[in-house]
Amino acid sequence: MSVTSKNPLMMVLERTWDLLEADTAFKALVVAGSRIKFTPSEKRSPIKHQVADADLPEVRIDTKGGATGRPDSTFSSFTLQLLVRVSSGQKVAVDNLDTVWAIWRALGDWENDMKALTWEVDGSEFVKRANQLQMEMTMDNREANRSMIGWSTVWMGEVEMWFQTNLLVP
Repeated sequence: MSVTSKNPLMMVLERTWDLLEADTAFKALVVAGSRIKFTPSEKRSPIKHQVADADLPEVRIDTKGGATGRPDSTFSSFTLQLLVRVSSGQKVAVDNLDTVWAIWRALGDWENDMKALTWEVDGSEFVKRANQLQMEMTMDNREANRSMIGWSTVWMGEVEMWFQTNLLVP
């Protein structure tokens, strides 16, 4: 998946996947069919309701938050958080550490990659702030686990995007 969207929020998500999939260690650990991508082009849910050992680990990127602001009539902002989650089917977080390490390395320059994204409407670099956030690796995300043990958030990032307000008006 390379960045093809014209939607800046999707551009952030697609670029994060690009960084992961460009990493050899990540690709060796997480087979293509176990990279769960939520995209508008998907005709069916990418979530498998039953998984075999060969499907593990699975990786997905979820979005969280989304604060908006219009501090003045010139610019508007949107803040988005991304959570990279891993499911290994294992009961202890230490079993995910090879995958965690590959993800962390693949996203090592994530902040600069985000700040280089440009919005085609005006050619501006719209990400003004990108930070990796502190997170807690837990194995108890019941919603994502599908009655399995093992989903854990292993990486979090937040981007703050700014746009010219007049360009947001339809």
